[in-house]
Amino acid sequence: MAHKLEISQTYVVMMKIMARWPNTDEDIETWDRLVEQARDSGRDIFSVALAQMTSFTPGLWILTLGKALHYLDETSREFFNFLPKFRAMQRRNEDVSIGGEIDAMCEAARGLKEISQAPENESFPISACAAFVALVRALPESEYAACYDILLVGVAHNLLQFSEYLSNNRPLDFWWEAANLLDRIARRGGKPPQMAVGAMAVAMTSMAMADKDPQLRPNAFRACEVAVERLRALDKGIRKFLHGAFIDALLHRQYVSVLSIYFVHEIDNLPRKEEILAVVGSEPTRAAMAWAIS
Repeated sequence: MAHKLEISQTYVVMMKIMARWPNTDEDIETWDRLVEQARDSGRDIFSVALAQMTSFTPGLWILTLGKALHYLDETSREFFNFLPKFRAMQRRNEDVSIGGEIDAMCEAARGLKEISQAPENESFPISACAAFVALVRALPESEYAACYDILLVGVAHNLLQFSEYLSNNRPLDFWWEAANLLDRIARRGGKPPQMAVGAMAVAMTSMAMADKDPQLRPNAFRACEVAVERLRALDKGIRKFLHGAFIDALLHRQYVSVLSIYFVHEIDNLPRKEEILAVVGSEPTRAAMAWAIS
């Protein structure tokens, strides 16, 4: 399975979200009966449920989605593709908030299957990313603390592992909102590495938008400054692990490239590196930046 760590983290969070849904022992009994009849008849569980007009409760959705996600490799793409369709056929018997979460979870489950089949070292399909973002938006903000890992996969993977990802005619409005959602959740968590990731995601989308509209460059510069500040608060080892694509993006844009001087000790291909090192010494400062600009 490709992207094992990302999938494992996302699976855990999705199961925690579903564990909040109402469920009963009767759901387990109904599930066992449907599975047995599906096996005996050679049909899938959806066909059996539709034939018997069995209305899926939130508890039955927990069991259906949970098993499919647990056996992600073995469960077919067709099964995941049918989840939203089956959901649309079902009579709703849950409150609106849980119903919205179930709708979003069906799409997110399909998205996780897509990611599991994505080639290594490539960006994730935007349909999967959008499904993860929609799942988080369907949740009450009280649950946001558990959602960072979902957006790490749905947002940060594409934005922070591929420096030119947003240059290829991507829907910037979507990525701007998604990056800001990631940043907001990261700041709520208060963990410095997560806050740095959120700030870099916002900075990457800000730079992409400023590339198309130069009037947005001051905003992009400030977003990049925030990302730099959060990165500089981290230990060097963690910082170097996180900032690769962000630094590349800075170096390829003249209007923000000066900020790369803060990482002069970590960037091998920094222009005028030896000259800058002679001035900044062990710790870059704003005065050193002013010199570099001149």
